[in-house]
Amino acid sequence: MEIVARPARKFIPEEFKISKWEEIEPFFQELLDRQINNADELKNWFKDQSEFESVMSENLAWRYIKMTCDTSDKSAADSYQYYINEISPKAAPFGDKMNKKALNAHTGIFNGTAWIHPWRCPRLAARRTSM
Repeated sequence: MEIVARPARKFIPEEFKISKWEEIEPFFQELLDRQINNADELKNWFKDQSEFESVMSENLAWRYIKMTCDTSDKSAADSYQYYINEISPKAAPFGDKMNKKALNAHTGIFNGTAWIHPWRCPRLAARRTSM
């Protein structure tokens, strides 16, 4: 059986570990502050955003796994609860801002028209192509 290796990180340092909100916030801010002026910059922004979200999701998943593998490990439960109570609520508004930034950048680059991928919204895509 072959184990698939994850791709090397390009935006988040390989050695980066999430232990508190103050370590994560600068990555959100960098993504929000980054200028997006063309399709290549938008593509790179999406890659970095995806990598960042993957790191955060993986971190939360491992906290949950560790907590459920040994239910007597108070530090594992505390670590998971810290993420849920301290990191997630602070990350949510940034996620919303990044979604809005992506939409605004996309429509700005493509002259005010948002391209809709057929598998995301087939009815709307079909309607657009028939106009």
